[in-house]
Parts: sequence; C-alpha cells; structure tokens
Amino acid sequence: QMVMRCFRAWAVLPGQAIGGARCFNTSSPRLPPNFNYFFMGTSRRTSAPLLPQGMDPRERHHCGPSKYIGKTPREIVTRFKDEASFPWYLVPPPVREKRFEELWQMAHRANHKAAVQAVRALTDTAHDRGAAPAISSTLGGLGPASASAPQRLNRSAKRALQSG
Repeated sequence: QMVMRCFRAWAVLPGQAIGGARCFNTSSPRLPPNFNYFFMGTSRRTSAPLLPQGMDPRERHHCGPSKYIGKTPREIVTRFKDEASFPWYLVPPPVREKRFEELWQMAHRANHKAAVQAVRALTDTAHDRGAAPAISSTLGGLGPASASAPQRLNRSAKRALQSG
C-alpha cells in the first residue's frame, strides 16, 4: 500500500490500494478567537541579558547612593571625601579598583567581608568634605561633641531609671 501525505490529512481510498493513493485537502483547524499559543513563547525577551553583576542599568536602584555609581573608591574619595583624613586602611587594596555598585552588591548579596568594610567606610558621612571633625573616643568623651550626643544606656542603667 502506498500512502501519500497532502497538507493536513492522510487518506487511502478503498479502490486505490494497488495503483496508488489519493489525498484530499482539508481546511485548517478552527480555533476560538482568544486561543493562545502559550507553549510557543513570544517575541518579547523574558529574561534579562547576561551582564556581569552591577552592569545592568536596571539594577542600579540596588546599588547604594546614586552619586557613587560608576566610580571606584579612589574616585569617590577624591571627589566627595576628605582625602587627608580618609581611613584607607578600611578599604583593602584588591577592592580599591572595583566600581562602587559591584562593591555594594558584593557586600549586600554575598556578604563579602572586605566589600562590607569598604562600603561602610565610603558611605560614612563622618569622612565627607565639610563634615565636622569627629572627636575620638580616646579623649574619654570630653569635648563639644560629647555634651550634645545622647548617652546610650545599658540594661542595668535602664532598670535603675525605671525603679526610681
């Protein structure tokens, strides 16, 4: 028996078993107007491009202060911080050449110790230009900053205040 395929239907007619096959055309399947070919996907991109962490502009709102984005720690200190008093020992040398958004995501997503330390040092407002110089704790709390700063109470001091 010879079977021929034509368009969408296969047909072998009874009288044509030896001599050949006949085929006939059928119409396309009728589908409801709101039928969705969900299994075929869409032409719209559903996944993000595979860019390195911090390079995708759609992630920039997860990267800390916007004024630091795209800058390395050296550039941040040069532009926004007091270079003479900035504690460079808090920013390890391998981290100094990475962009701030990379450091931010390493610190907040991966909890990378050096990145956490660097981000804390870079975002600390005590090192900003024009900031009032911080009084060190080696003075024992003496000086103008200690009078205005509220004292933090430990548990026993709180109990003493509550007891009267």
